[in-house]
Amino acid sequence: MYVRNYFFKCNDCDKNTAIKAICLACGDRAKIRKSGLQFFSECEKCGTSELFHTNPANR
Repeated sequence: MYVRNYFFKCNDCDKNTAIKAICLACGDRAKIRKSGLQFFSECEKCGTSELFHTNPANR
């Protein structure tokens, strides 16, 4: 089974932390979907999709 996870990277300690999203509508675990610079939290249980994070355009 292949699972893709997204991570936040700390610029101070250079470590990664897995993003664990919870659906705000039902409280169930949500999946993270990436589209360009935007990350969305999507819940299969209730069918919601919410913008979770947007990366800056210039790095």
